[in-house]
Amino acid sequence: MEAKDWIATISAVVAVAALGATYWTYRLTRNHLLLERVHKLTDRLYEIDRLTLEYPGLQEILYLESDRIYRRSDPATHYFVVGRPHDEQYFQVKTFLYTQLNLCDEIVSVVEGDTLLERTFEFAQWKDYMTKRLRHPLFRELIDREGSIWGPKFNRFVESIRAKLLEPFDKELY
Repeated sequence: MEAKDWIATISAVVAVAALGATYWTYRLTRNHLLLERVHKLTDRLYEIDRLTLEYPGLQEILYLESDRIYRRSDPATHYFVVGRPHDEQYFQVKTFLYTQLNLCDEIVSVVEGDTLLERTFEFAQWKDYMTKRLRHPLFRELIDREGSIWGPKFNRFVESIRAKLLEPFDKELY
């Protein structure tokens, strides 16, 4: 074997090793980013749990309001209406609902379409959980009134479950 053949062979071996190292680095980085996303979403869920524990009155309000008959076309059935006192309770309820809707938006935006992330995060179960929660009349009202502020993936998700949102809400969720 001549020197140039040795150089070509060594170059090929180095290239293959570099390709393997690059692929290995990619896989490690992707897995790390995947876990980072899942941890971030889990942290957001813990924030909502913390709010639930710190403000148990919100759960009572949501429980009582779950019997509300909400019709998009009938303002008399709306909670967030013009003229309603904007007191502390009003803002607490709206902020809590926004927090949960933002988490749902983030889950759908981050997870949907990434098969590995969907499996890791158990997205099918999360879609079921979100569907049951979003049946609450106050969630439905906010989605109908202000749905354009959430991302396109979340809005497509809401449209895909629109018929299910009209099913009765399970009060025992609160």
